[in-house]
Formats: sequence, structure tokens, C-alpha cells
Amino acid sequence: MLIPLAAFAIAVSTPIAAESVSLGALAGNWVIETAPHQNSGCVIRGDAVARVERGALAIALNAHETCPDGTDARAVEQCRGNLSAQTLQVRCVLQRSTSDTYIADHFVLTVVGSNAMVGRLVDGRAWNEPATWRRPSAPMIS
Repeated sequence: MLIPLAAFAIAVSTPIAAESVSLGALAGNWVIETAPHQNSGCVIRGDAVARVERGALAIALNAHETCPDGTDARAVEQCRGNLSAQTLQVRCVLQRSTSDTYIADHFVLTVVGSNAMVGRLVDGRAWNEPATWRRPSAPMIS
């Protein structure tokens, strides 16, 4: 009698894993948005196009940062995304920006499915905020 109960307890306490996704399923177009920065209130939105290249994602990212004080910056970045289990780490290199202070974006994302990823934008200097990546046709996550 204890063995079936123990098996039931393990089954109930085991979290259901997110949909397993391959790199190929993550290729294509994405819309990106961060939560407002905790100090400045700035938000970064943008779009990205990802393609599989040499066992990773090659990502072209266009970012647009807007702030309540009227600050407005646009950036073009080239990124590489590495998938491990259900975590996509995206590291970018800044190609050009309309701001001298904009630095390259880096994301740590949990793959929710082939249409959505959630995580954080962490640039190593100023940003450590929630971020979402979704397909253009998918509903907003947050």
C-alpha cells in the first residue's frame, strides 16, 4: 500500500516540463519586449530574426529603447543563441546605435514552446529585467 502512495506522491510533485524544442523550431521571426527598467522606467522593444547556423542560432536583432524622460535609442545587433536543455542564452555584439551609451544586449531565456520564451535581459551593467520573446502572431505573454 505504501509503494503506490509513494509513486503517486512522486508523480504529483514532479513538475511538468515545458515543450521540448529544437533549435530549428526557434528559427524565424520574434518580437522582443522588456519590463520597464526598475530605475529609469525605460523599455526595450524590438524584433529579431533567427536562423540555425553551426549548431546555434544566428540572430539579427533590432532594438528600440524608449524612456519616460524622452530618451530614445535604436540599435542593430548580431547575436548568437546557444540552447541547453530548455534555456537559450543569447549574447549580442553591437553593430551600430543612435546612442553612444547603448551597450550590447544579452538574454537568458526559458523556452516555453516554439512560440514563446521568457527570461531576463542582463547586459552586465545596467539591465537585469524580465524579457519576453514571442512570435509576431502570438498573443502578448505579460
